[in-house]
Amino acid sequence: MAPHILHSYIQNGQQYDTNPQVVGTPISKETSDILTEMLAISLEQEASDALVEGYRVAGKTGTAEIAVNGQYSSGRTNASFVGWGPVDDPQFIVYIWLEQPKSSIWGSIVAAPVFRDVVKQLVVLMNIPPDDLRKSLAAGQ
Repeated sequence: MAPHILHSYIQNGQQYDTNPQVVGTPISKETSDILTEMLAISLEQEASDALVEGYRVAGKTGTAEIAVNGQYSSGRTNASFVGWGPVDDPQFIVYIWLEQPKSSIWGSIVAAPVFRDVVKQLVVLMNIPPDDLRKSLAAGQ
């Protein structure tokens, strides 16, 4: 999908939704499904701070040491987390990148909770019901 920020806009009192654009297929759906399931299970088994109550998400942390005078410094990092969801019907992807965080060097400690907090608000803004409600509504149709 082409990256985009704008979900919709209002002009003359009318709301217009933007349409996501497919720009290519870098991996197969099967590979995507396998990778997503692996990353969701990994978050669940480690009780990650990225988990969002009511929603199954997948994601991966990142912690990169920063080179200082040509040498990597284990005490200075950039921390990140990229995640998406809901796992069974992905509607969003969120990337968190923190430059030289102070409270911890680890993406799992500093970036994963930011992802969780963003997604808690995002599912409200995008009107994505929790997994159990969404699945029961789909089964009833």
